[in-house]
Amino acid sequence: MRHHRGYLADFFAGTGGVSRAARSLGFSTREWELLHCPDHDLTKPLVQFKIKHDIEKGILLAAMLAPPCSSFSQARDRTMVVRDRLHPWGLDDLPLHEREKVEVGNACFRATFKIIKWLDKHHIPWILENPSTSKKLGICLQ
Repeated sequence: MRHHRGYLADFFAGTGGVSRAARSLGFSTREWELLHCPDHDLTKPLVQFKIKHDIEKGILLAAMLAPPCSSFSQARDRTMVVRDRLHPWGLDDLPLHEREKVEVGNACFRATFKIIKWLDKHHIPWILENPSTSKKLGICLQ
């Protein structure tokens, strides 16, 4: 098994499948998933600061980013449309409980963009989970 200096970051890790696969290849990994712990909330400036530090110091080797799709998926439209191609950041006049879901999704995507900019600046490879049918694509193209 090979060992590498640094780690692969699994942002919005969910159940940690990407991390498990990377560890099986000999890589060290770190996972960020809000459901694990509030200290893993990528929308918080202190958490972002620590990630930026690792990027700038060359400790973070590569990243997988899979922001939550609960308000971006077309399947979501079955219950209520909250975004469309003209309004990828959310429709106006949504009920409060739907507006909150959209705002959480937007905050996660803003954090994702910030991290991607840092990764690009330091030439660190990254992958964004972004199905071609997702409404995330509309935000990426804006």
